[in-house]
Amino acid sequence: MPNHLQRKINWGIALILAAFAILALAYSVAFPIYEAPDEDSHYRYVRHLADGKGFPIMDAANPGLLAQEAGQPPLYYILAAALTGWVQDGGGERILAENPHSTIGRPLLPGNKNRFIHAADETWPWRGLAAGVHAARLFSILLGLGTVFLTFLLAQTLFSSQPALALASAALVAFTPQFIFLSAAVSNDNLIILLSTLSLYLLVRVAGDGFRRSWLAAILIGIVLGLAALTKLGGLTLLALAGFAYLMQAWRTRRWRRNLLQLGLAFLVALLVAGWWYARNWLVYGDPTGLATFLAIVGPRAQALTLASLPSELQGLRISLLALFGWFNIIWPGWVYRLFDAFLLAASVGLLLRLGRLMRRGISARTLLHRHRAFLLLPAWILLSLLALLRWVTLTPAAQGRLLFPAIAAIATMLMTGWAGLWPRQRVWLAFPPAAFLALALLSLPIVILPGFHKPDLIPVSNAPITSSDDAILFDDRLLLLGVEGSPEPVRAGDNVDITLYWQALQPVPYNATQFIKALDRNGEAISQINSYNGWGTFPTSLWPSDTVIVDKYRLPIPEDVDAPTLLSIDVGLYDYDTDDGYSSRRLDGRAAPDSVMSLRVLPRQGQTKAPDHPLAFDFAGQIRLLGYDIDRQEVNPGKDINLKLYWQGDELIAEDYQVFVHLLDQEGQRVIGFDGAPRGGRWPTNAWEPGQVVEDVRPLPIPADLSPGLYTLAVGLYRLDTFERLSATGATEQIADRAVWLTQVEVRP
Repeated sequence: MPNHLQRKINWGIALILAAFAILALAYSVAFPIYEAPDEDSHYRYVRHLADGKGFPIMDAANPGLLAQEAGQPPLYYILAAALTGWVQDGGGERILAENPHSTIGRPLLPGNKNRFIHAADETWPWRGLAAGVHAARLFSILLGLGTVFLTFLLAQTLFSSQPALALASAALVAFTPQFIFLSAAVSNDNLIILLSTLSLYLLVRVAGDGFRRSWLAAILIGIVLGLAALTKLGGLTLLALAGFAYLMQAWRTRRWRRNLLQLGLAFLVALLVAGWWYARNWLVYGDPTGLATFLAIVGPRAQALTLASLPSELQGLRISLLALFGWFNIIWPGWVYRLFDAFLLAASVGLLLRLGRLMRRGISARTLLHRHRAFLLLPAWILLSLLALLRWVTLTPAAQGRLLFPAIAAIATMLMTGWAGLWPRQRVWLAFPPAAFLALALLSLPIVILPGFHKPDLIPVSNAPITSSDDAILFDDRLLLLGVEGSPEPVRAGDNVDITLYWQALQPVPYNATQFIKALDRNGEAISQINSYNGWGTFPTSLWPSDTVIVDKYRLPIPEDVDAPTLLSIDVGLYDYDTDDGYSSRRLDGRAAPDSVMSLRVLPRQGQTKAPDHPLAFDFAGQIRLLGYDIDRQEVNPGKDINLKLYWQGDELIAEDYQVFVHLLDQEGQRVIGFDGAPRGGRWPTNAWEPGQVVEDVRPLPIPADLSPGLYTLAVGLYRLDTFERLSATGATEQIADRAVWLTQVEVRP
């Protein structure tokens, strides 16, 4: 290869490694400590060894803080303890308070992305526990760098004449957001990914006759296999890959004895490196893997894995292969994953096209296998990893993308090989997938990651929008709700309403109060509710300073099936999560706290209003029009109901709360029965109406069982509640009498 081309390749991989390192460091800073899956237990394992306590032991009856991670093979933790044990974390045993409202595993729910409560002592400059965790994270990032570089070497070995493909494969690994996130966390996954990629690289070289000293190579491979088995139980799957590689080499060369002996040597070395750990497990747990105790702590599947449940498992796997952050609760919108699906499909098609082009050249299957024998190890390793994951998922619910990352180098190389197969003569297209992944990784920080852990803004008390101190509500004589802001405009059913609360702590608060925000209907029933520590879980009351105001913003969903239009009331309060007891509340002047802090107008969804079956055109006092009505029957037996729906429309904003009357009149025009009240049973009074809005007002009219048979007239109108004065009606004069509109006649039958 010319020197100038080699320099370009060297610069290319150096830039990829540098970009990965910067991204991983940025992710490490963006995520608070312990906000990656099981990072708390992984770090405690590291500190357990660093503090000289020996190997931990799992106890299903008393899992402790290390839980099931105490049963993990120790290599990652030994190395992390050796490299970071010098950090005086001063808090290896410190337990962070948990957020009981955390949305673990439920990414579609808003807020509460943090599993733990994070105080100011975790910010830069790091000290104590935060310093220890970030030091261990730096070790994980170094392992991630090694994986990216080994991916480059692997692809370069397979495609020595296509350096751009090797660079693109390494870049795809480096810029996969989920891989970056995992590499920035304390987790033994990072070491098993590195060792798996190294094993694959060495075995590819064996299959491609890349080692002149094959016996020495077998020893080296055995060491790596042993180290992998000392890192995670999944490392044992590499033994099968090694067996496949050597058996394929024996079949190709017909040197069965030599290759089988080399395979046996590799297995023997692996046993010498890792066997002591599995012997120790046998003595401690009566099981070389300790898996029974591990599963007893994690918990088995609630339901057996079936073909019907497999799609949902694959859905989680697909998402967490690309970008599912935090404790599986920070996610991109669905279209991002659909684009990922399109890329996977396109790359698969490209692989088939590439295979088809080879077969059209008249190459026999044996020759094809011979020439591409090393490449076959990639799909073989992916298949073995999938089978191992499938087996694991049958034992416990854990269809997580990171469990396939030991094969990430193989996956990325095959995907880029397939993508290149779509554009065989246009290498510039190779840059598109890595560039898209890089953009996604960069945008993940400001768009989905940082907002998940953003704490509320703090403002001076003088800047808080308080209309009157008399309206402030004091909870537990120490927490002051200064004011509430919400949109004065109505929302529609199925939409969200933005609500901002202004809080102040009058003195330090020794507890974390749970805040509730409820949307209540006319009967006081909650139709929507948020329960959370303040700041969507990020800023509970124990962290509040007493000299500032907390600007706490929420988005309350209004159900699609709410009986709109309606007037809701918003209630806010505090309670103890453990006891469910509410904290006392009052106004500052001693008066009782209000039942609600604001009202909310909710309109139906667009397109829900229909035209009346019986159109009308009547006007009441120039403010309200009666557009028509529906009636389900005009012949009725005593004791039955008539259902009447009136269609109203306000021409302007209405200041008063008018009442609707529906009367059944006899032949002399005398009221026989009738029902009065605010529109929609009081749920939508006239002073809440929007100009031009059509209001459907359903009025059930029970017919008394003793009502005499005959013809009766339905009359409707509006009146003022304070004076009982009816609003004047204009329209077809023959239908108006006594400021009421005579709608239709009803026959009561015997």
